[in-house]
Amino acid sequence: MSIPPENFKKPIHADGFMYFDLVMVNPEPWRVGPVSVGRRRGGGGIYPIVGRDQQLHAYEMAIKEQLREYQTFLLPGLYAAKYYFWRKRDIYTTPNQMQHRKHEADLTNIVKATEDACQEILFGNDRDCVWHHNYMMDQDADAVPRVVIGVTPLGVRPSPSEVMSPELMTALGIEEEVE
Repeated sequence: MSIPPENFKKPIHADGFMYFDLVMVNPEPWRVGPVSVGRRRGGGGIYPIVGRDQQLHAYEMAIKEQLREYQTFLLPGLYAAKYYFWRKRDIYTTPNQMQHRKHEADLTNIVKATEDACQEILFGNDRDCVWHHNYMMDQDADAVPRVVIGVTPLGVRPSPSEVMSPELMTALGIEEEVE
C-alpha cells in the first residue's frame, strides 16, 4: 500500500540536516544471530550457519516502516549523519521463567544496526558516510523509546582544516594540501 504524497510526514530541517523523528522505536544493538552447524551431503564436512536475530530484524523493520511514512529520497553519494537514541530497558521473562532486564547496549552497535536499517531508504550504503555524531540520550527502564536520525548530503570529503584544529594538525604533522 502506498501513501498519497499529501499524507507523508515532512522531515524536520535544522542545522543543514533533514531529521526523521521515529517515535516508539526502541533502539537495539547490532549482534550476530543464532549460530548452528550444517553437514554437507555425502559425508562432507560441517559448515557454520548464522541465522537472523529476530529482535534486531524487528528493530530494522520498525525503522524502515517509519521512514517510509516520510517523504524521503536516497542521498546520492557521500553524506553526514547524526543519531540520537532513547532506549527503554524492558523487563522480560527468560525461557527459565526468570525476570530479566535488557542490558545496557553500547552506542557503536546501536548506530551500526540503525545504519543498516537506513540503507536503500535514506542512503545507498553506510560506507558513504563521511562523518557522524551519535548520542545516547537515555537508556533506562523508564525511557520513552525514540530514534532521531539526521542526514545531509556532502559533495566532497572535508579537508583536514575543515574538521581539525590547527593545533591537532600540527601535532599530527598534517599539512593542508594547496590546490
